[in-house]
Order: sequence, then structure tokens, then C-alpha cells
Amino acid sequence: MRITIPLVAPDKNAGRLRVAVVPRLVPALGFGLAVAGAGISAFGLKNVLLAMKYPESTGLAVVARSMAEANLPVLVGLYLSIVVGGAGLLILIIRMFVGTTKSSPGVWFILLAGALGLVPAAGFWWAEGLFIGALYPGSGGIVTVSETLTLALPAIMIAAAFILLLLLALSVWPVRSLGKPKWGPLAVMLIVEVALIVMAVAFQMRTSWLFNVAIAERLLP
Repeated sequence: MRITIPLVAPDKNAGRLRVAVVPRLVPALGFGLAVAGAGISAFGLKNVLLAMKYPESTGLAVVARSMAEANLPVLVGLYLSIVVGGAGLLILIIRMFVGTTKSSPGVWFILLAGALGLVPAAGFWWAEGLFIGALYPGSGGIVTVSETLTLALPAIMIAAAFILLLLLALSVWPVRSLGKPKWGPLAVMLIVEVALIVMAVAFQMRTSWLFNVAIAERLLP
């Protein structure tokens, strides 16, 4: 009986397709815009907190207007993220009906990148909520949350920078997949897109409220 020993090891990637870079890069770019906006807004809110050490910067109108202006970067970042995310959705839809030699990004990529993209904005929303709560009479004042904010806001900025690098690495990292049905990534991308829209609307409403507080010079319901 003759036994043949293969000289070449079997290819573990046989039957797998390389995942296309562009369908990963576009969503990552969109999520990165939201991340960058949250990092810049955290820096702006940190400056508002520091400015409250000076008497001329402690008036409700000044503080509310400064907080509203600090919200603008995250708001713009979220809106741009929605637009770029929509382009990512369109790319995934087109790839479902066009023959390609490369696979679309998997569910894990969209889910991970989307979650990372929302973390800094969610953290900033929480930190700003603490700040606003401290402005109400009977809350004990900003001193009750200043230590927490002094730690949280720089942490949001650092996390934003780290997540931006991680999103870039995830989008260009060479991976392969079996090219399974593409409905999963499309559905997850749609869910993340809805989450971005909800967050953008929430920040828009809060920013408008802060501008109205600055005009009225009193906390509105």
C-alpha cells in the first residue's frame, strides 16, 4: 500500500474571501466623526468648568450659553456621522446586488465599530447631565460634581483619541470571511444609524434648551 504525504499544508483560508476595505472604511469614518465631535465637546465643557472659578463666568446665562456652544462639535459630528453612515448603508445595499470578488464586512465589525462610535458621545451626555443637574437650586452647586467632571471629561477625550485609532485599525486590518448572506451587517448598520439619529435629536433638544436658558436667564422646565 502506497501512502502519499502532502508537501504543502492545507490552506486554512481556502474558500474564504478577503473582506473589502472601503465598506469597512466608510462606516468607520462615519463613527469616527461622532467620536471626534464628542472629544472636542468634552474639551469645551472642561473649559466651561474651569472658567467657573472666576466670578464673571458663574452667571447662569454665561454658563448655559457656554455649555450650548460646547455641544456644537458633538452635534455636528453626529449629523455628519449620520450622513456618512447613510453612504455606508448604500454601499452595503449595492454590494448585495452587484457581483464582487471581496466580501462585505461582517456583523461583528459593524456592531463593534458602531458601539465604539457611540461610547464617547454617550459619556459626554452623562457628564453634561451631571453639570446641568448641579445648576439647579438645592443641588449643592457645581462643587458637588466638579471632582467627577474633572476626571470624566479628560477620560472622554483620551477615550475618543484611542477609539479613533482603533476604528482606523479595524477598517484596514486584513481579514477574510466566508462571504455569508449580507442581510446581517445591513440590519446592524441600520440599527446603529437609528441610534445615531436618536442621539443627535437628543443633543439638538438639549442644546436648544441651553440657548433658551441663556436667553431667559433662568432654568426652564
